[in-house]
Amino acid sequence: MRTSFLRFAVIVICLAATGRVGSQSSPPSRPWGPPDRFPPDENPQFFPTGIFGPPFQHTTNGYAWYLRSMGERPLSEMSGSNGAEVYRLVVLPAFRSPIIVRLELRSTSADELAVKLGETDRKPSPLLVDRRTEVSRANQDAFLRLLSAAEFWSMPPPRPRMRVVLMGGSSWMLEAIRGGVYHAVNRGEPLSPAFRDAVDFLLGNLGNVNIESLPRHFAEQETGRRQQARP
Repeated sequence: MRTSFLRFAVIVICLAATGRVGSQSSPPSRPWGPPDRFPPDENPQFFPTGIFGPPFQHTTNGYAWYLRSMGERPLSEMSGSNGAEVYRLVVLPAFRSPIIVRLELRSTSADELAVKLGETDRKPSPLLVDRRTEVSRANQDAFLRLLSAAEFWSMPPPRPRMRVVLMGGSSWMLEAIRGGVYHAVNRGEPLSPAFRDAVDFLLGNLGNVNIESLPRHFAEQETGRRQQARP
């Protein structure tokens, strides 16, 4: 009797390990929302080690994963020997396409603005939008004035502790290289007014991107499920 019971217990454990107990199967991987884990920031490395603080290595790896997946290179490589001044904004709206807006101020060629939209926050590649345009001197100066007003170069890189956090808001990371000096700032919503003015100008006025106009992938997925469930 004891031998039969042990055999039965072993069978139950093995079936449970393979997900074959009962009629329920493991839920499929969700098509929306960022991955639960990101690979290390390497090959290439986008950020200086520990820039956002040791507790936020997941954040660093996440931004690096989006940049790598969307065909970007580290700013140090993009600045190169010509000493280009480069600003790159990464916006991760909840349940919407990831956004990259990159402004390159070159001394040897025309200045350029690049805008990229990933397919979804869980699958940023292939890109839905990948466009490049020239930027007028007036718009460059306007952005740099806003950046100066926000005191970007002296802002601490990691997110500060906040009493109020906007759930479901966007994550914003602005990085820059100027004269060989690199700096990056990561913030969640609500943003400080001066920093909000600077990144909104780069995203909306220069990049012509409106976050609210982007489709919500979670809402689309839930709509599809309800339609499939209808008799």
